[in-house]
Amino acid sequence: MQKQKQLFTYLHSAIPVSSDAREADPVEIWDALLKGDEAALASLYSIYVEKLYVYGFQITKDEALVQDAIQDVFIELLEKRQKLGKARSPKHYLIASLRRKILRQISKNKSTVSAEVLNEHDGFKISMKSETVMINQGLTEDQKLILVEACNRLPFRQREIINLYFFEEMSYAEITEIMGFEHIKSTRTLLYRSLQSMYDLLKNRKDDFLMIAFIVSSLF
Repeated sequence: MQKQKQLFTYLHSAIPVSSDAREADPVEIWDALLKGDEAALASLYSIYVEKLYVYGFQITKDEALVQDAIQDVFIELLEKRQKLGKARSPKHYLIASLRRKILRQISKNKSTVSAEVLNEHDGFKISMKSETVMINQGLTEDQKLILVEACNRLPFRQREIINLYFFEEMSYAEITEIMGFEHIKSTRTLLYRSLQSMYDLLKNRKDDFLMIAFIVSSLF
């Protein structure tokens, strides 16, 4: 509780975040935080808090757990900022930190929480509104729907890596850290298997298979 009060006192006492600050380069804001700029933490919070909530709710439906984990991410950032190095992608760092904290807490409480806490059924599902190369390559609306449905039938971790690679446009190295793999090869393997699984699911759609299969195969 004391840490939470410290965080919110710090954020609310910092210089108000302007629209210019939200449009600033996040890497420059990160560097400013490392140099002791008190407004930088509030800027990072303002830029990324909504995205972190969205990502957290893809992992779990437990609102309190997500909120506490996000608070812990920024508390840790505040406490350890002097020990942190330069970040090529603050978003990737924050998402990786949030994911670890949520999964660690779920694992810690697994004997007392319900199976529904981990959002395996609905997490990381995509919609027709999603803007990504995967579903915007000259397909008809019906074909896009077929592709979306195939993606949403994949297991939780496969949907997550597709989300990170195609929607968040993260590199293999960034995904490796976020998903807790030891080697980039593991990331490549999971993404390949995810696309292969989609390809296999689409085999039953004979009328649209050739066009959609061409799109999916081009993503390998």
